[in-house]
Amino acid sequence: MTKSSPPLDQASAGAMPDAEPRYRALFHNRTVAIARCRIIADELSHPIDYVIEEVNEAYERIVGIKKATIEGRLVTEVFPGIERFQFDFIGNFGRLGLHGGEMDCEVQLPGTGQWLSIHAYGSAKSECTAIFTDVTAQKKAEAILRRQQAQLQAIIDNSPVLISMKDPKGIVILANRALLDMVGAQSPDQFVGRSVFDLFPSDVAQQLWANDLAALESNAPRRSEELVQDKEGCWRSYLTVKFPVRDSITGEPYGVCAISTDITDQKRVGADQERLERALQQSHLDLEAHAQQRSMELTQAKLTAEVANKAKSDFLTIFSHEMRTPLNGVLGLSNLLLMSPLEESKRRHVELINRSGEELMRLLNDFLDFSQSEVGLIDLAPSEFDPAAEARQTLSVVQSLANQKGLMLQSSIHAPRRVLGDAARLKQILLNLLTNAIKFTKHGEVALHCAQIAQHGQQVTLEFTVTDTGIGMDAKTQATLFQPFAQANATTAQRLEGRGLGLATCKRLAEAMGGQVGVRSIPEQGSSFWARLPFEVISNTGLHHALKPDGQVRARTALARVLVVDDNDTCRQVAGQMLGVLGLQFDVVRDGQEALNAMKQQAYDLILMDCEMSVMDGLEATRRIRAEESGDGQHHALIVACTASVMKGDLEKCLAAGMDDFISKPLKIEEIGRVIGKWLT
Repeated sequence: MTKSSPPLDQASAGAMPDAEPRYRALFHNRTVAIARCRIIADELSHPIDYVIEEVNEAYERIVGIKKATIEGRLVTEVFPGIERFQFDFIGNFGRLGLHGGEMDCEVQLPGTGQWLSIHAYGSAKSECTAIFTDVTAQKKAEAILRRQQAQLQAIIDNSPVLISMKDPKGIVILANRALLDMVGAQSPDQFVGRSVFDLFPSDVAQQLWANDLAALESNAPRRSEELVQDKEGCWRSYLTVKFPVRDSITGEPYGVCAISTDITDQKRVGADQERLERALQQSHLDLEAHAQQRSMELTQAKLTAEVANKAKSDFLTIFSHEMRTPLNGVLGLSNLLLMSPLEESKRRHVELINRSGEELMRLLNDFLDFSQSEVGLIDLAPSEFDPAAEARQTLSVVQSLANQKGLMLQSSIHAPRRVLGDAARLKQILLNLLTNAIKFTKHGEVALHCAQIAQHGQQVTLEFTVTDTGIGMDAKTQATLFQPFAQANATTAQRLEGRGLGLATCKRLAEAMGGQVGVRSIPEQGSSFWARLPFEVISNTGLHHALKPDGQVRARTALARVLVVDDNDTCRQVAGQMLGVLGLQFDVVRDGQEALNAMKQQAYDLILMDCEMSVMDGLEATRRIRAEESGDGQHHALIVACTASVMKGDLEKCLAAGMDDFISKPLKIEEIGRVIGKWLT
């Protein structure tokens, strides 16, 4: 497009040969690079080259070439091969110089990868002036933002719950894969961009829209149960949390987000399972903080890469806490139910709930470790342990999975008795490899082997190998197998519900421990996954005594009294019932202030204290208890943190407040038994 009067930069640069001193000062003192070029044309007035008449000082800094080496020279001499660049400098600049006009474009220089924004115009007869701005940093930031948005979209689309967002007029602006599958939409275009009244029957749409409006007008998440027909025409019940998504600057809502969990099957379990259903619903409601985190993620996506990394770290902390709290209810209550007599059909339902909760727990751990590794937040906790015992314990965890598929589970373990390392991370790697092998093996066996393959002084390298007789894979698939969200093939992934995070997490955990992982496989003949990890051998003087059997714990603590402090009703129920199974007496309160009041009425042998509570949190309550003990000379009350916060620094905060021990949620009866065996026997 040609303009009759060029801007100041163009007028001053174009008049350079005879310009007054003030224009020359303007030319040379600009922070952007400017080059004035004289066009050379053939007898047909076609541009064939141009002379770089003059450049300013900023050109040296931005383009990286000294003025003295280029002024007065042909561009083909300064930049050999320029005619082969993707951007035709000679042709484009020549046309502007010969015929006038102006143009804007962005060009990436070959070799250096530098991005330049170019504004060029015909500044005089046979002359072109070009203004260059370095936009490399902006391009890199845009690439990082696109990658983070893709990661966030992958998390949303792989979520088993229904996630959607509508604008204040009821138009759908986001829907995840689970929601599209439920309504039978083949593509997002069939759902996104349409009104809720176009997508659902009038009575259903009115119900959904009324809940949307209530959420938009509220400053807190709104909980409701919604009834919707699926693609088969069946009515399904959903427990839904809705909350407004607000502009980070103005605070005005620009949409309402909904997260829905299908509770149809839970509601059909029967009257005997009513208490469990209430616990599951309460557990779902506790996911509201995770939903709020989704809003924060959308806002943070607009910021630079450094700000995005900080937002990701904050997200991991809240995500871990809010997911573990409801999972504590799901896994704890389902485990307790399985310990009681049940009808066969109801037992199958509870086993399904328990397996789904365990799978969600593994997915949470894989996701957290994978995300933490991306920002360098993987924490290792070295301690003394028996690698053979840890390996056998991991085998016992997956034994039932192997039995369900009729697979033989074999092992051959040869390792030092005591080593120094992170036992929890080792078990996490082995559990991922074993469950992966069982998942992809139809018949035959899965075997775990352990051998020492190197030693230098006290340092040893142990190789753990998981071998299966499953489907195997070709070399091309093996090359991408340890990348995030990679699976053997799409058909297999859908059939076996693989999520593609486990092996990527194994790789990053092994590297954080100073080791490595790999695979050897032949299609249709099976696979062999290995992990080589370094440890330090420890002498037998550091051996720890095992806990007493549950029966002895129960006998020696029959008169002990425990106080459970937790603001979550489900968590109080779970902890109380587990203490009851162990034969202990207990009381429950909802916050730190109630705990202080209870201790004035009753002495307790053990206090299970949640950390994050309303009114008064567990850390403040512990500090006040320790202060009163110090002032009045009272006996030291045993306080154990019982929390869903498992991020870096959480254990240190609890110990600094005066707590004696730490248990992470979801609660396990074995962990409570460990604490009792350690402190009360």
